Amino acid sequence: MHLAEASLAAARNKDQRGAAQNDLGVALWTIGNRRTDSENLEEAITVFETSLTQVSRKKSPVKWAMTQNNLGNALQSLGYREGGTARLMKAVKAFEAALSEWNRGEQPSQWATAKNNLGIALKILGERESNAAHLNRAIDAFTQALMERSRKKVPSEWATTKNNLGGALFALGDLNGDVTHFQAAVKAYSKALEERKRRQLPLEWAMTKHNLGNALHKIGMQEQGTTSLYDAIKSYNDALKERTRKKVPVSWALTQENIASVQLALFSKTEDARYLKQALQSARNAQEVYLEADASFFIEQVTGLIAEIDALRAELPGD
Repeated sequence: MHLAEASLAAARNKDQRGAAQNDLGVALWTIGNRRTDSENLEEAITVFETSLTQVSRKKSPVKWAMTQNNLGNALQSLGYREGGTARLMKAVKAFEAALSEWNRGEQPSQWATAKNNLGIALKILGERESNAAHLNRAIDAFTQALMERSRKKVPSEWATTKNNLGGALFALGDLNGDVTHFQAAVKAYSKALEERKRRQLPLEWAMTKHNLGNALHKIGMQEQGTTSLYDAIKSYNDALKERTRKKVPVSWALTQENIASVQLALFSKTEDARYLKQALQSARNAQEVYLEADASFFIEQVTGLIAEIDALRAELPGD
């Protein structure tokens, strides 16, 4: 970040200042994604917005589109942590603005990147608003991105987009209860893991393992047995090998919360009280980190889960 700040200080004209501000914004966004506080993400948004006043869309449409895309990323990151949808809606508009200049014919790689990013924002919006239209748009955006992000040309980006497509399919299944969407999500995640290897891409591998756990959990909820639920916990525990509290605290907390949900489901199927005790500990682990991060949406979510677990424990004999 010091290099980006020095570049900004040395800038001599509007174009140079705009480019330097964009670089500074990227640095702030990267740091903000790694930390639990939101200060760096808020500063990144401000820097990108300032950069857009310096970069001329008419003279430098590609650079302008890049800054719009970067602004969308920062808005999306902060909107994901916060409750509500205002930041996410702004992120969608920023990605759509980028796509108004980046086209598949002339900038295929950038076009696919913005399509992928648009899909992510729409997917989160669809989940927040329980909106199938947003989720279907997200699926379309990821599918379009895969037209350019082929496995042969860009295997890592192909795997990323496959993972994201799995997330949108999962969210649609969560909304309409159709198990075929969860099964399609499992296939997408499994494909992504063929390229996302732990040694080369540890955090990406862990993210996809986490997501695979989510889909297996949902399938397990609709099965009579417990096989898919146990497979879900195994996948989550694999994720935690790399999603550590020290490295990525909010991601670690998300996996802990989801393990708690599966443990609660196992209690419902087996009536084994040990699962409730384990679920409570996992949920409290997550809550502690969410409070540190002031992640209001997730605090509310995990607080409800803890209340549900406590109510069930209160009904147990001798508890």
